Amino acid sequence: MRSKSVAAGAALVLLLLIGLSRCGRHEASEKQLGERAVAARVLAESLAGLGAYDKALVIGNPFARKMGCPKAVEEVEQAELQGLSDGFGSQVDIKVVYPELTKEARRDPGCVAIPPGCSTPLSYMLTADAFDRIHREHPSYQLIVSLIGLPARIGEVDFWLKKDAPALALLLPELYMLGSRAEVADAFKSGHLAATVLERQDIRDAGDRYIVVTAQNIDEMLQRYPELF
Repeated sequence: MRSKSVAAGAALVLLLLIGLSRCGRHEASEKQLGERAVAARVLAESLAGLGAYDKALVIGNPFARKMGCPKAVEEVEQAELQGLSDGFGSQVDIKVVYPELTKEARRDPGCVAIPPGCSTPLSYMLTADAFDRIHREHPSYQLIVSLIGLPARIGEVDFWLKKDAPALALLLPELYMLGSRAEVADAFKSGHLAATVLERQDIRDAGDRYIVVTAQNIDEMLQRYPELF
């Protein structure tokens, strides 16, 4: 009974993450998977266009590997990985790794305190050194792509504080975790963030819905789409 309740808690949290809970589905629709793939492809194409990286470390959803979680969780991650692969092409090789979860998250994800409306609940389920540990285990990677957002306490991540740290690229993150709009801009201009893809809610077509933010256009994006920051 305990394992079933934990799986149910994980299912609720993770369905909220991928926007399926309202319709009560545990499988992602082709449309939803397609949209996730497009968002990931747009991000990868932008990064490949920089010409600065030949390999990328991809931080995936650790629940995608757990028994008892909704099929949609794995489906969404596979769609995102396919999008990255399509966008990077032969220019950038990818390696997928999974961060460590806190004991509370492993025991019962449904009990983890997550701010209302947060679209990256895994940000609040990671151990304090989850990203640092991944960096230490893969020091040769200068680009880290996160499919699960930022750690909620990003300011305490060691490699985030270093000037020669690998750059992060983010798929549909919650940028408020970086602080003020000025701090968000600084994260790009300092090289900590290579690129991120954000979603415009006022656009229905997935081909036009996703925008790429980089150091080169962050000031313009802040002015044009303040609601995204």
